[in-house]
Amino acid sequence: MAVLANFSLLGLLALGALAWGFARVLDAPKGAIRAIPMVMVLVALLSQVALPETAPFRQSVGGALRLMVYAAILAVPVLGYRTVLRRLRARSGAMPVKRDTPVGFVLIEDDTRLAADTAGALAAQHKGAVPWAPETFSVAHRDASGQITGTVRGLLNMGLLDIDGLHVAPQADSALAAGLLAELEAEGTRRGARRAVLSLHDWQAPALAAAAGYREHARVAYPDGPARITLTKDLA
Repeated sequence: MAVLANFSLLGLLALGALAWGFARVLDAPKGAIRAIPMVMVLVALLSQVALPETAPFRQSVGGALRLMVYAAILAVPVLGYRTVLRRLRARSGAMPVKRDTPVGFVLIEDDTRLAADTAGALAAQHKGAVPWAPETFSVAHRDASGQITGTVRGLLNMGLLDIDGLHVAPQADSALAAGLLAELEAEGTRRGARRAVLSLHDWQAPALAAAAGYREHARVAYPDGPARITLTKDLA
């Protein structure tokens, strides 16, 4: 304890940094690495109890502790403001902008939150009367064993039903694709669709779509694959 009395806070920090560096170099367990700053804090607190008031180490640590207390007092209103601001942003649904957010065009892989924020902003801008409010839904078919044998997805927007994702299992009945289209059209019509647009690859039986009343509207060839066919049909 006598040696510690003549030590300084800077010396304690240097010793702790040295111990932390050795622990990292020697690949010490994470628990041991995390224990180093905890031991330093414990030694600093014990110095305020066990050492005499005239000891340089106690005076050095005491001064640093007082500075940290003052800094904590000053930080309370800042942290409180930050907490209130986060809650207000959470209620409004706005995405918080981080300080390290890049400026300019950025790629957003998962745009679910962005799409929700954009829809909220449009609704607020138009006072809730947004004519373009897309809604998506799918129709699937299960066989007697409960397995999904076919699916199709629709996106309804301003009276137009956009159909894609038509998939039928190879072992399924040949009439299943037509049944899926009919079910999706019926649901789209019930929700207000008046026209449908169907996207297929040229190997996805466009003749079946033509038999269901769809007319080819456009055909675009993929640079590295088959052609994509767009067909349309009036529902009402």
